[in-house]
Amino acid sequence: MSLFLSLKAKASTINNICADSYVLVESKTLRVLDEKNMNKRLLPASITKILTCIVAIENGELDNYYTVTKEVVEQTGSSIYFEVGEKVKLIDLLYAMMLRSGNDAAYMTAISVSNSLSDFIYLMNKTAKKIGMENSLFSNPSGLDETTENYSTAFDMAKLMSYALKNEIFSKITGTIKYSFETINGKKRTIENKHKLVKGYDFITGGKTGVVPIFCVI
Repeated sequence: MSLFLSLKAKASTINNICADSYVLVESKTLRVLDEKNMNKRLLPASITKILTCIVAIENGELDNYYTVTKEVVEQTGSSIYFEVGEKVKLIDLLYAMMLRSGNDAAYMTAISVSNSLSDFIYLMNKTAKKIGMENSLFSNPSGLDETTENYSTAFDMAKLMSYALKNEIFSKITGTIKYSFETINGKKRTIENKHKLVKGYDFITGGKTGVVPIFCVI
């Protein structure tokens, strides 16, 4: 099933949701309006990138350029298809990660913000603990589980999104429909948001796709 996440949406009765777990909360108070198995631990998949994004915003130099390495282009799954040697600004990596769910962008974000991947993962879990995500653990910045594992719950992810939305930069990124950027090498890219609800409804101001529990923040 595909995750949807709507922000500041019009509240309405939830019917016929085919999900093992979901939650609808008020953003400011985290008051639960509706839920099913909201504390059930599941694989968060690509919505892990919400945490990666806010950690990068809070700890990184957004206007700095970083060089694409061989390890970046070797990331599997959804990709922006960067080339080794390209120099990309961190803020552009965040847009690429959130709008197109690029696993290469997520990995490059992590190693650009911290001295090592393990240092960034430490920051992810430290931030999750600060937010109060009591049933979550993160082992990589993309959510792609092959040799490592992440887990979270619908309610924990709602807490995360509520926290992240308080940041103006994050809020702007997650609600962007189309974004263009150019590497320092002169390569231009235009990316569009994969999230059909964000593109299709004016009252939905942002979101992140994935294959996970459903959570809504209004």
